Amino acid sequence: MTLRELKPHTYSAINVTAEYLGRRYLITHCNDWFTAERVACDYQAKFPNACYFTSSKYDSTHIDGKAIDFRNHYAKEKLA
Repeated sequence: MTLRELKPHTYSAINVTAEYLGRRYLITHCNDWFTAERVACDYQAKFPNACYFTSSKYDSTHIDGKAIDFRNHYAKEKLA
């Protein structure tokens, strides 16, 4: 699946993605940059070992899952 495939078609959106152990996840879509930054900061506080990005571009970047997949992957790695 790609960001382009997951882009909302009803409004212009900013995406928040996380990268963790070589995988990329779509965390959410936001209506503005301030909200996207807050979401990224909130995730950074809970999951500090990942990198977070915000973008208004929905290029064909490969996405390994959504926020729930990210949280599950992070939890499994922390238990190992």
